[in-house]
Amino acid sequence: MTFNADDQQQVVEMLAARYGVRAEAVEPEAAGTETRNTRVRLAGGARVFVKRYSAGTDTTAVRSALALAAYCQEAAVPTPGIWRDRDGEPVTWHAETAWCVMDEVAGHPGATLTVARAESIGATLGRLHRVAADYHGPLRRRSTPWRHDAPEPVANKCERLLEYLRGRPGPQGDLRHDQLAQRRRDLITHSRLLQKGLPNVLADQALHGDFTRPNVLVSGDQVTAVIDFQALTGPVAWELGRIAFDPLTVAHSATWQDTALVVIGAYRDENPHIPGADLIATARIALLYFLFSTFGAVTDDLDVPAHVHVGLLEYWNDKNATVNRLLAGLDDMEYALAFLVESKAGPR
Repeated sequence: MTFNADDQQQVVEMLAARYGVRAEAVEPEAAGTETRNTRVRLAGGARVFVKRYSAGTDTTAVRSALALAAYCQEAAVPTPGIWRDRDGEPVTWHAETAWCVMDEVAGHPGATLTVARAESIGATLGRLHRVAADYHGPLRRRSTPWRHDAPEPVANKCERLLEYLRGRPGPQGDLRHDQLAQRRRDLITHSRLLQKGLPNVLADQALHGDFTRPNVLVSGDQVTAVIDFQALTGPVAWELGRIAFDPLTVAHSATWQDTALVVIGAYRDENPHIPGADLIATARIALLYFLFSTFGAVTDDLDVPAHVHVGLLEYWNDKNATVNRLLAGLDDMEYALAFLVESKAGPR
């Protein structure tokens, strides 16, 4: 997906028409799966981040996500300030296209979690969940097939993807074929037993919906902003488990167990009302979630930039390594989580 002079001019015209500001410099940023992004320097020196949404984007869902982000920002969760257009709307329309403008914030998505970064991330998510628990705006429901569903539908999808990959030989295709075959075996072998070990009830509330490392901006080891809210409702432990057991960190860091415990400990300090059983279950939930997900295994049918294809394949590889490490170390991790929860329970 290229960014040309016409695209730049549309950004300039949109900012003038809908926000009454003059752009002096427009810089393309990496595109998302549904957006084309730019950073803009305005007259006077202020800088903003501009998202142009693809045709067909559910702008109702976008508005809901922005509303939750604004709600959390009012309670000191670090999120970019959302601009309102001339009509007071957070999503504007120009040239038959939906746009959103927000303050540019310092920071960038971090690499593997360090202990200090893990502490800041855990505390930020704990604050976000504590605040969002009282949110009553519109939310979409997060599906949780990993929780109760039989594994056969996902195993059958793995079979279809395996058949597709058999027609595309080569080192990458062969690797993904072997990974999918192993994923199918692990899913059939382990998923039902893992599901039986989940708490009967999990705390459920408003969530960011995609609180993952790419959507948490950091400077040094401190969180500077949480971006790209999805505004979902679902189990708290699922969202916490996804970031505590971040696949890049689990796959590539020798200290992934330590950083996971730091994330969850810092989270508990900020949000002590979540049941301890939910916190202990985060590793099991992350493992089940990754087992039930085939996202990233095959990206040929996705209309996204080349760097997004590469990133998705890397994510798939890291997820497979994470599944292997969690399967091997789940008992030890749950024992460590139980000790952490008990140590933070305080005197009785």
